[in-house]
Amino acid sequence: MKEVFASFDDQPFASASIGQTYHARLHNGDQVVVKVQHQNVQEVVRTDLSLFDRAIHFLNVMSTGKSAINIAHSYQELRASLLNEIDTEIEIKNGTEFYRLNDNDGIIQVPKVYREYSAQGLLVNQAMPGTSIKNYLKQPVANSKPNATTLPRNWYATLSSRSLPTTIFTPTRTPATCFFIAYQLNSRRNSR
Repeated sequence: MKEVFASFDDQPFASASIGQTYHARLHNGDQVVVKVQHQNVQEVVRTDLSLFDRAIHFLNVMSTGKSAINIAHSYQELRASLLNEIDTEIEIKNGTEFYRLNDNDGIIQVPKVYREYSAQGLLVNQAMPGTSIKNYLKQPVANSKPNATTLPRNWYATLSSRSLPTTIFTPTRTPATCFFIAYQLNSRRNSR
């Protein structure tokens, strides 16, 4: 670790179900954030998915055929999303491409991915101190700073003006979120 980082905080500043995020500094002086996947998270997710496989099989056997959603299809969407979520290589690729397409485009700044220091289970990004967009969005529009009212519009306009692969947008998805997304996709397909 000392070969890559000049300093590395002992305590994470953020933690989630699949990993923790730390502040660090590279030897060249760049401030970075390092996302470290929890040990055995891939094994745990794959075990959980295996149990889901069995449950889906049981539900299909017991099914009367009358369902608002296709459970097997929704499960496959959930499975793919969870496997993508634990695949740091996908996050590295998508983050690099998102940076290339959007950094310094108007008011948008995107953290650089340090691909050379990242690997499966370890993601190193440029640290970007500042105020989260969440803080701006909580403010009433009348009291917002000028850039706070235009930020969401500019963000949408910038992203919608590009031809981006949908895989670039990989927000953290909980199983409930994945299920909801799968349900919506399935509902759209069934309504055609």
